[in-house]
Amino acid sequence: MVRKMGDPALTDSGRIRIFVLPTDAAVGRLCDCGNVVGFYITRHSGSVAFVPRKAGLTSDKFDLDADAVFFHEYAHHLQMQTADVALPPWAREGFAEFFARTQLREDGSAVIGVPPAYRSYSLLENNSVGVRDLVGANPLFAGGEGIYSRGWALTHYLTFEPKRRGQFDRYIASIQKGVPPLTAAQQAFGDLGSLTSQLGGYVRRKKLPHLVLSRVSVPGGSIGLRQLSPAEAAILPAYIRTERRKKSSVRDVAADARRADWAFPGNAFAQTVLAQAEFEAGNYAAADGAATRAPCCAPEGRCSAGR
Repeated sequence: MVRKMGDPALTDSGRIRIFVLPTDAAVGRLCDCGNVVGFYITRHSGSVAFVPRKAGLTSDKFDLDADAVFFHEYAHHLQMQTADVALPPWAREGFAEFFARTQLREDGSAVIGVPPAYRSYSLLENNSVGVRDLVGANPLFAGGEGIYSRGWALTHYLTFEPKRRGQFDRYIASIQKGVPPLTAAQQAFGDLGSLTSQLGGYVRRKKLPHLVLSRVSVPGGSIGLRQLSPAEAAILPAYIRTERRKKSSVRDVAADARRADWAFPGNAFAQTVLAQAEFEAGNYAAADGAATRAPCCAPEGRCSAGR
């Protein structure tokens, strides 16, 4: 509603599976990509996100919490599920951070655009990523903290500053036409030195604007919750690692899936996970065998003759 985005029909490829791991440290180990507490992977076969049930060391507002990680990764899916344009890194991460601190109130209203206090230091003190490098999509700064904090600041500023309305859309439209990001930024935003100065003053204001959505009518939906079967619980760690699809660990994941399958032979879900794990590991005959057996298996119990 805020971004006036359509709500596309839900298909298998449009669904997102969210895996909730115990802690942010567990997410970091799964990602194996350094200083990461949540991540999102978009795929035609169905996108996935990995988030922690618990994040941070304290309940202090300056510490990143699990809710913020969840909203950040879910916002990536919201943005990318219908995206048919090339977006520079700051626009992707700035969008996700814009929604990360969304507050859902008991009266049904939602507060959007709340500043991420956990980015305060980077916003106010760390100037390692200048606006010119940000909007010019300098590859040297494609994954640092500044992309998140400065990306949020620029997204927030362009959203709420009346004089800047429409500039972001013109910037993205120019990039789609083949205009280099830096040139597109200069054409859309004007003097980048002025933008830098104004953005610096904006984030230092005592109070920043936010949006309150009230009396929003959201169609109700049913939410199903069930306990995993023993077989599902046993193979779930392998399933999560399979969905991560990290090439360096595919053989270990396949071995773990085999052990779980041996403990619970005949489970359809276990066979499906095993088939995927074997396929990722390049064991195509074993993958074909597991995939062939899966439809013959009951959700809980042994497969029919031939297993």
